[in-house]
Amino acid sequence: MALIVTVLLLLQDDDPLRFSAPGAASMYLARHQQYDGSWGEPPHLCSCRMECPPPDGRLGPQVAVQLGLLEDDDIAVRDGAQRAIWNLGKAAIPFIRKASQSGPVETRSRCLELLRDRHRFSGAGNVSSTALALLSWLGMGRTPESRDVYRRIAMGPMMKRGLNWLIRNQGTRTVSDPLEEVLSALTLSEAASLTKAALLEDAARVALQRVEGLTSSESEVLAWKALLLKSAERSWWKGPAAPELRRIRGLLAERPEPLAHAVVYLCDLWSGAVPDAWAAIDGLCGEPLELDPATLFFGTLALYRAFGAQAFGSGWIDDEVRGEMLLTQGVKRDGCGDGAWKCAGPDETYRKAALFGMTLQIYYRYVASPSAWEEK
Repeated sequence: MALIVTVLLLLQDDDPLRFSAPGAASMYLARHQQYDGSWGEPPHLCSCRMECPPPDGRLGPQVAVQLGLLEDDDIAVRDGAQRAIWNLGKAAIPFIRKASQSGPVETRSRCLELLRDRHRFSGAGNVSSTALALLSWLGMGRTPESRDVYRRIAMGPMMKRGLNWLIRNQGTRTVSDPLEEVLSALTLSEAASLTKAALLEDAARVALQRVEGLTSSESEVLAWKALLLKSAERSWWKGPAAPELRRIRGLLAERPEPLAHAVVYLCDLWSGAVPDAWAAIDGLCGEPLELDPATLFFGTLALYRAFGAQAFGSGWIDDEVRGEMLLTQGVKRDGCGDGAWKCAGPDETYRKAALFGMTLQIYYRYVASPSAWEEK
């Protein structure tokens, strides 16, 4: 066992996309992006069968309506119905296959085209999963302007599709899930910071305005909001972050959970107060891998900002903990699930892969990670 862990740890110092744990996690996410740019239902070509939801019989009437429109006299209506069927996701494929075997010529022809381009079947995208997947790549320094291609995946177009999906989704959804709103805003903010693109800065401003109207006091929402404020303040936003950071600190100061202790330290650090590093350590005692992935990420960020590389030891992301993370990560090279920490469903797996990857980006001191913001 010790030899296996040693070999895995040595691999982490090689090509960041080919061998490193954060690189493998990000590549897992890249392989599971849907055609429309989002992350949610696994793509049709995904071989992670355990993650695929069972067919939903309630989908039949929706497919039937769109199949009927494939015979409409207006070609724009027919094209729109075809796109709508793709957007119903993989569960529509059995209905399309059956319709391709009999019926009107136009319907059969269109259904055969749908099946031929089955990679375009996109289920409902999940805002949080999409935002976290993109954040993990932004932490690796990838943007829509990136030109590198790895395992036939072009990094720039992948990032562009994902960010465009977030922007489109922001324009159509109502403010309902505070965590989705904050994560989406943070992703757009970081993309704007790295690219200086006017489109992304405008989208980030709209997203920040939506977040400002939130009243949620959930610890994780407040944690991501603090990170959002720091991200925005250091680049495209001219507003003062300190007052809101102090308010967040006040809400979390008396809470016992480890996440609250980590965020209190970061709020003090970023608002100009004197942070108490030892209080953060006391609040983060225990087994790191028993924590929720978001708590692990924020705890690692707080301890690194407090103690630098010396934070990694004595049980917190030391060689033993890091080795355990690597051993539980999918390591089948070129396999569909390579790089992931498997959970019960796709969104949970995407979340854990992104947050564990972002945690290890802090450990390896990736230059675009939040751990390096103060050093720029």
